Amino acid sequence: MTRAYLLNSTVQILMQEIMIQPVGARWSKMKEPFFNENLIAVLRGYPASEVGGIKAISPHSSMTNVIWCREREGFQASYSKQEAPLSVHCVFRGMQSFSIGNSPKVLLDSSSYLILNDGQSYEHIAEGMPEFESLTILFSSKCAVEMLATQFGVGDVLQFDSSSRNKLPIQVCERLRENDNIVTPRLLRIRSLLAESADVRMIAKELGALLQRILHVHRDDVFAAEALPYQRSNTKFQMYERLHRAKNYISSSLEERWTLQSMAETVGFSSYHFRRCFNQMFGETPHQYLTNCRLKKASMMLRASEKSVTQICGEVGFESLGSFSTLFCQRYGLSPVRFRNTVSDLSIGPER
Repeated sequence: MTRAYLLNSTVQILMQEIMIQPVGARWSKMKEPFFNENLIAVLRGYPASEVGGIKAISPHSSMTNVIWCREREGFQASYSKQEAPLSVHCVFRGMQSFSIGNSPKVLLDSSSYLILNDGQSYEHIAEGMPEFESLTILFSSKCAVEMLATQFGVGDVLQFDSSSRNKLPIQVCERLRENDNIVTPRLLRIRSLLAESADVRMIAKELGALLQRILHVHRDDVFAAEALPYQRSNTKFQMYERLHRAKNYISSSLEERWTLQSMAETVGFSSYHFRRCFNQMFGETPHQYLTNCRLKKASMMLRASEKSVTQICGEVGFESLGSFSTLFCQRYGLSPVRFRNTVSDLSIGPER
């Protein structure tokens, strides 16, 4: 059952202050965190072992692992299920599909990042042609507990419902998060430091700031859930998590022939209830969201691949090339062909 923990009146007052202040003001109340550089393992590539043809990631269990995987000749690998600590995952080139717990897969590409709770089990597939690049940060549970305790104390924020065996004072909503101006800049900064072979002390400072910003986006989820028009807090949080879960499944399977009913069934809602709640929470209908995801994916493929417009149209789930071209032109002001010829940035997309 989802619960919110508020341990004392001091924490309650602090939370109220955060809610009414602009985003920039939140940072002034936070202590500057810093990681012990002796407890950081910087790894260039997944430290994989293989048993019976199945790969398993084997990080240093007592340390915070910063894993920068960069393959210039293409890459494809499947990794067996593991139970990981609090972790952040992002992809700069290529993609990764995650099967989290017993849930269907979610697809991570360069437009978003993923935070998983301490103790959550997952397996994933990583692939990228002609290049692959990803950044994975596995926080040491001991370091994460100590760092979070210096920020606001144990139990000050909501614990989203999850099947993970979480040991930390926070438990985030595990969902794909579009690149933002909070977490994404820190991930890019860490990537830059790794590319420069910077001193591990600089990476340690960025890791502290990253954990601080994870707490920030977690609180944003809490406040957004609290704003939903339901009387009971646990209902608000369940709805928030389930609707985001539906978004993940839809955006990760664009080639599916989605109907309103099949979308609703992913989270156990009736079609009417799902459409109403989805529109109420995200400001667009499920069908509008699906169309926008398909167009966004098509724009990324036009930038980064040499596939034909017809191939891309089919792979993102459009059945008619004519309707795809019309909708694409309405969204981007250019036909798919002209868009491909005009855009020259083939790196990681405008979102990053």
